[in-house]
Amino acid sequence: SSARWCWQPRLCVTMAAAAAAERSPDEWFEYLQEQHSKPIELLTARNTVSAPVDDVEQAMEFLVVIRRTNPALEKFGIIYKVDSATQSRVVLTIKEGLCDLYNCQMRLHPPGSSLRERQVVRGDEILLVNGCRDHDQIKDCLLRSNDVFLRIRRPPPHERSSLAALE
Repeated sequence: SSARWCWQPRLCVTMAAAAAAERSPDEWFEYLQEQHSKPIELLTARNTVSAPVDDVEQAMEFLVVIRRTNPALEKFGIIYKVDSATQSRVVLTIKEGLCDLYNCQMRLHPPGSSLRERQVVRGDEILLVNGCRDHDQIKDCLLRSNDVFLRIRRPPPHERSSLAALE
């Protein structure tokens, strides 16, 4: 079945949410698990990967924390390509995986809220992964790390890579 639980014990949250609650990421995970011991929402893979967000007037940067227990089995679901003109890593697609579960969690926040806008979407740029900028190191972190900290940049429409427009 393609049905997925939106809530999972390895819930993905932003560092901003943890900081707002004055908790470490580990404390934040524990708190959320206590508060939501049952699944919040049942979604199909088909509708978890679509994540419309508002365009920004100025570039916006945000952190995303994704925790997993088995990197060999749990895929991120982020397809990106390096823009040869800017060397930016541009998100092309969000497929079924941990990133679409993260997006699902962000969509539980009210429309227009800053957390809802922190979904990872087509056209976003991956600036850092676990503090690394090197393409090979980033790929390695995405494939092998249990805890992944991504710094994402959402450029305004006039600054977006031409890769984001390609299908």
